[in-house]
Amino acid sequence: MFQIPLVFVLALCLWLPGTPLYAQGPAISYNDSIKTIFIGSNTGVPGSQVVQLSAVAAAVPESVLINQGGIWLSRASIVVESTAKLEIRQSDGVTELHLESFVDTEARERSITFIQVR
Repeated sequence: MFQIPLVFVLALCLWLPGTPLYAQGPAISYNDSIKTIFIGSNTGVPGSQVVQLSAVAAAVPESVLINQGGIWLSRASIVVESTAKLEIRQSDGVTELHLESFVDTEARERSITFIQVR
């Protein structure tokens, strides 16, 4: 049986071009029919994908997440999956985050906006 010397294997590993690893932001999607923003996924390392509110706003329609001079308004619910971490910090220009909900008593409809972390 032929054996490859360990030095050769180590040299080969060092010689092969490596693929650089870049931190990836979480997947961000918006479902208009249920007015919900989804951040991250349910498979992967928990909390490994960090995203700021401004990055979420850039990934959804303008009318869904609005910056009003540091006071942010969300017209959609936000679901943060286990792989993601949503950072809402004053140092990023967020002084307040408002969640817009409405109740239409005549039509007996309501829409409660929420943030859920799974």
